[in-house]
Order: sequence, then structure tokens, then C-alpha cells
Amino acid sequence: MAYSGFDHRLLAAFRRAGVTWTRTYVVQRVLRAVSGTSLFSRHVSALAGMASELPRTRAVLENFADTAQPRVSLLRSLCEGTRAAVERGIGQWGPEPVLLDVRGVLDSVIGALDDQVKIPMGRRRELARDAAAAVGDLLPGVRRFLESTFTAVWEGPESFNTIAGLDLLSDELACLVAATDRDHDTLCRELADRADRLDARTVLDLLLPPPKPYRVAVVVHGATALSHLSELDPTATSAALTEPGRLGFGSPNRLRAFVAGVPTHGAACLASCQVDAVDAPSAGRAARRTMSELLDQYMAGHRLVTLSLADDVLVSDVDRQVRHLAPRRTTVKRADPLVPGWPKTLRNGLRMAHVARVTEAPLPAAALAWAALEACGLENRGDLAAALALQAMRQQVVEAHQQLHQSATATVRAARSRVEVLEQRSNALDRALEACPTDHPDYAPLHARATQERAELLEAQAHQRFAESLTENLAVVNDYAKCDGFTRLHDLNTWVDLLLPPRDTDPPSLSTARDALAKVLAHTSPLAAQQVTDWSHRLSTPSACAAWLQDAQKRMATFLDALYTARNLTFHSGQFRTEGDLVLGTGGSHVVDFSLEILGNWYRNTPNPDTAPTTIITELAQRQRSILARLRKRSKPLHTLDVARLTGPPPTDIWGRP
Repeated sequence: MAYSGFDHRLLAAFRRAGVTWTRTYVVQRVLRAVSGTSLFSRHVSALAGMASELPRTRAVLENFADTAQPRVSLLRSLCEGTRAAVERGIGQWGPEPVLLDVRGVLDSVIGALDDQVKIPMGRRRELARDAAAAVGDLLPGVRRFLESTFTAVWEGPESFNTIAGLDLLSDELACLVAATDRDHDTLCRELADRADRLDARTVLDLLLPPPKPYRVAVVVHGATALSHLSELDPTATSAALTEPGRLGFGSPNRLRAFVAGVPTHGAACLASCQVDAVDAPSAGRAARRTMSELLDQYMAGHRLVTLSLADDVLVSDVDRQVRHLAPRRTTVKRADPLVPGWPKTLRNGLRMAHVARVTEAPLPAAALAWAALEACGLENRGDLAAALALQAMRQQVVEAHQQLHQSATATVRAARSRVEVLEQRSNALDRALEACPTDHPDYAPLHARATQERAELLEAQAHQRFAESLTENLAVVNDYAKCDGFTRLHDLNTWVDLLLPPRDTDPPSLSTARDALAKVLAHTSPLAAQQVTDWSHRLSTPSACAAWLQDAQKRMATFLDALYTARNLTFHSGQFRTEGDLVLGTGGSHVVDFSLEILGNWYRNTPNPDTAPTTIITELAQRQRSILARLRKRSKPLHTLDVARLTGPPPTDIWGRP
């Protein structure tokens, strides 16, 4: 699992440009949420923001009006989850008219769904259609409100902002960005390139650029020609591998080079289509989706033939800039199972989880992800949401430690890289200066450039020494909270000790480590520092921890309702596209991984490996509710809470730490 938001080039560019703490924090949170490598509880799919839930609810209301599906109770749960998202916005930003209007629409439809005596099904379907139209009319206003709020935060004084407000705004922006399928790496690069001129409008244009047309080519395996392709899609064309120029875009030599780089075995041809997308990688994904759906019609005409798309695509925008995009694959030197021996009752779930992960179409992938949960016996959404919230608490405490290390690593890496670049420039200018006669007209400007470059180098070297002091203080932290070479903690509770307030019984090594941690936090990146601060506050303040745990459970429940609805739309209605399906597809894989992480941890540490998965989740849900009840009554810091074994098997006493 990677922890996103710490691109060293981006952070270095922000530092040199003097980007403020607030601005950096907001950008980091958005980037983390839209990255596919983020933790499930940090990913945009688990945020349940109104910017993602409102379009999804509109689509489900329309489907209910057309087909009476999903069932009333599930539709009501979805509307309740969306209303909660809107209520969070009202609670943070006050009674904004557009938010009040949205809440009024949702209240009306929830009331209609509840009143099954006076309002017959036919009338409820009509009201659902009206509500869907009303929500659709309000969506542009919601986006304008979020953009204006962002502008006020970006351009206003930092003292006016609260962490809660920044967090909610970042989450909502991330939901908007994810809906466009904005490419994470492209976004990071473009933000770094514009770091010295990032006004609010520029940032919004980078986060939410308007779509533009792209032409995309891909190799199709299984046929040497696709007849009548342009009749199925007016923008689509096909060509033989030997005649790539017939596609009509890019240079023939570039197309031939592309074909030569894609391995083909047997019959194959080229196909292209035009799509609207926010960047080139997004265009590649959108075109693959379009071409895959076009191949459905050819597959229907050939019962014994399998047609498939190659992984690589060639993308050309309207400016005729052509890019060959190879697939991004994460690899390991050695693959290991999560648990050496899984119970036989989980084998079906593991197989379905694998199929879901390799399924490219988002909505079917989301439906298969739910099928994987069902195959594991985890169809009780209430219990699963509670268990996931408890695991999210443990995982985010771990993440705070990982992010601290990643932030320090990014700082040091950026500092060293900057020094290396400036040393090369400075040395080159010094050599040019030595070779230039003093009376030459170019000597004076060359001397000025060399002087400026040396000054920048000295500043960069000073920053490098400072950055490496962070590493030294982090080593003191690690002397107490020991970890391996991959910064994985040997005992999570030692890290928790550092986050809790001091006690008279603390050993000197703990006090020393806390002092070192404070020095690191003062100079680390905003996202890492704030995560440590947040969890230090929650572990010290039971009421804050209880509020977070309850909110996490609600957000998990909202996503699980959406995932189950996607399953119904796909398996019952045959839909393969809907609002928010891109996020649902990624989130479905994340929630399955998250659930298997819980089960894997349990089976690794239990004396009874035959315990049914549903029994484990039920027990953890009961534990979550018990902890939540105790937190609400408690006033002292959580020194006795065993965070390391928060989701582990009994006989662990969760409150048994000394």
C-alpha cells in the first residue's frame, strides 16, 4: 500500500514558490484522495461527499422511477447517506441557499418513501423522477458554491481557516476531480510546473480542466479487420496493422512504431475512436472503455471468437501531440499470499475478488466486488461498515507513522535532487566564465548568472542540511517506536505512546522520542504533520475519537449501500454505465482488499482458523459499538486502549494496556 500526496518534485516546487501551509495541505489531501494507491478510508470512494453522492443518487432515483429498483429501503438508505453529506456541508459552511434546496429535495423524497400507506408505488416513482430532475438542476449550483468556497480559502488569510473546514473542502474537491477521471500523475506534474503562479482560478483549472477531444488508437487481437465500425460509432475507424496511416491521425511512422511495440500473436488490427477527456491518460482509459463496448457487438456475431484490446494506447490531442501510453503495472520481486492458508469457506470469495480486480469495466467491477463480499458471507452491510470503521481507525494511526517517514524521505530526496541540479548548472557556468575573456560583451551577464546560480546553490545546500536533520530526529523517534527497513512498526502501541499525552510513569526514552517527534512535525509537510496531530488529539480526547469513529461508520455504510446498488443495477438491470461508476469500480476493489486485510489479520493470529468470516465481522462490529459506547462516557486519554490489536481475535482485552 502506498501513501499518496508526497511527490518530492511537487513539494519541492511548492517550497521554492513559497506556497502557504493551507494551500499545500488542501492540494495534498486532494491528491491523496484521488490516487488509486490510497488507503480505502482515505480514498475518494469512502469520503461520501455530496459532490459524488448527489449525482449518484440522481441516477438511482431515475432508475427507480423507470424500473422500481432498487427496493424502497435501499433507495431510502442512499438518500439518507446523501442527505448526511449535505448536512455536513451546512454544518460547516452555514445555511447556503443551494445546500438548503438540495436538503429540501432529499427530505421530500425520503418522506415519500416512508409514507407507503398514503403514497402508492406509482406515485412514489413519479416523485422520484421529479426529485432526480430537481437534484440535476441543483448540481451546477453546488459545484459553483464549492468553487467559490475554494477561492475564498485559497485567497483569504490563513487565520480564517479551520482544519475541519479544510478537510471537508478538500474531500468535496476530490469528489469533483475523481468524477472527471483526472490522471493523478499528470495532475501532480502540472501542479509542480505551475507552482510559482498558482492563483485560485489556475488551481481549479488544473484540478477540473474542461474536457477536450482526443483520438486514441489501440490494437485489437482476434481479427484482422472490423467491418462497419464507423456505422457503430461515427468517430471510430479501423485499419490493418500494415496500413496504420488509414486511421487518419498522427504520423504514419509514429503509428508504425506503435504497432511494432505491441506484441501480437495471430490475427490483429488497429482501431481508433474519438473521446472527450480531461487529459491524455484519461482519454486512453475512456477510449478503451468505448472500444471494449463496441467489441461487444462483434463478439455477438462470432460465437467462437474472442476479441480483446492490447494494453498500450496511442493518444493524440487536438494539438496533434501524440503520446504512446504504456500500461502502469505495480510489481514485486516476490509475491506472497496474505495468509499462508485460507479457510476453504473463503476460496470462492478470493476467486471473485481476483476476477473483480482484473475486470476493466468499472460498474461490472463494482458489482463483482460486492459478489466477492457476498461469497465471503459479508452481506450484512451494517456490521461490515462498523468493522471497517474500526479497522480504518487502526490503519490511519499506522498511516500517520508511514506518512511521517514518507514526508521526510520526500523532503530529503527533493533537497538532494535540487543540489545536484544546481551543482551541475553552477559548474557549467563557472567553466563558461573561465573560458570567456573579461572584456567580452557576454562576460558581465554571464558573471551575473554564475553569481546568482552559486547563491541558489548555497541556499539549496543549507536546505539539504536542514532536511537531513529531520532524518536524524526521525531516527530518535524510531529508537522508541522501532520499525523495519520498510518503516513497518514492530509494535504499533509504541507509536501510539508517542501520540498520547505524557504521564509520570513514562520512561526517559519515551520523553526523548516525543521531543524529537515535535521537532520533526514543526518542519514536515502539512499533510503528514496534520495527520499526526489529528490522531494525537483523538487518542487524547475520547469524545473526538468517538465522533470520528461514528462518522467513519456512516461514510462506510454510504459506500456499501452504493456498491450494493451497483450490484443490483448490473446483475438485475444489465446496466454497465452509471453516474460515479469510475469511483465505484476502484472503491469496490479497495473495500474487498480492506475486508480481506481484516480477515487475514484475524486468521494469522487466531488459534481457531475455521472461524467463519461472518462470525469475525459480527464480533468486530459488536466490538466497535462497545468501544464507541465507552468512548462517549470516558474523559481520560486512551492510554489503556490496545490499538495494535483493535481488530485482532480474542482473548485480547482491548482496554488491557497498562
